[in-house]
Amino acid sequence: MNGLKLGQKLVGLFLIMALIVGITGFFGIYSLKRVGHTIQDVIMTGSTQSNQVVLMKTALQECRLHVVEAAASDKTDDLEVIKADYESKRDRFNGYVEIILKGNEKLGLPAAPKGSQLEIRANSVAAKITEFSDTADKLLQHKENLLSSGKKGIDDAMAAMIRSDLPDKTDQVAATVDELLVTVNGLMKQANIDAASIQRNAQLTLIIVIICAILSAVLFGSLASKSIVNRVKRMAAALAEGAIFRRARSGCRTLTGRLAEGGCFCRTAGGKRYPDFFGYHRDEFFN
Repeated sequence: MNGLKLGQKLVGLFLIMALIVGITGFFGIYSLKRVGHTIQDVIMTGSTQSNQVVLMKTALQECRLHVVEAAASDKTDDLEVIKADYESKRDRFNGYVEIILKGNEKLGLPAAPKGSQLEIRANSVAAKITEFSDTADKLLQHKENLLSSGKKGIDDAMAAMIRSDLPDKTDQVAATVDELLVTVNGLMKQANIDAASIQRNAQLTLIIVIICAILSAVLFGSLASKSIVNRVKRMAAALAEGAIFRRARSGCRTLTGRLAEGGCFCRTAGGKRYPDFFGYHRDEFFN
């Protein structure tokens, strides 16, 4: 910047400071938005996953209730209706598991990462609900055979399945669902910790950027002040030596133009010599 005029230097320094302020503000806004989106994603993902797991528990109890209700039915038509309700709840349960495993774009839920604890727990739930479904289908098929043979009520084999097999399979599914819920809650806690860490880092980085901006402002201000002071010192030194230099180029070669054009008025400290007048030699000026 040594070749620039003082005004150009001041304008340049002002533009640099404005750029620093703009960058600082942009970085602050970007950091806040990034942290906000991260926290929002954590809340949405965790709440959606937890909701799916809770719905699994509800669907499981409804499945068991429909199976027991079907076992107590004495009419084929009623059995078919109850069986359809059971299959609907079973498919709904499997749908919740699939959402956890594969994600859901409409819900904004990502798929479970491959090999993650979430995927392992969800696959365990899927395996246990399959075992439950096999037991329930076996019981329903036995009931259909009884009704088709004209028998009503519950025989010993069905009673054993209702008292032992069905509750056991239900408890196994419920246990894996609880483990899945614990995993989801753990992921939410970890995500909250990560979001808090991102927030702290963003705040720290923003503080550093602000400090750098302040230091840059001080530096550029000092440079501007130093430039002004140096100019003033040179002018003062010139005045002290009795020499003032001014030059304004008008491009006009007339007498008026020459008078208007800045030149140089030099005088020695003793005031004995006038070699130039407005930048021209005396003979040249009047020719």
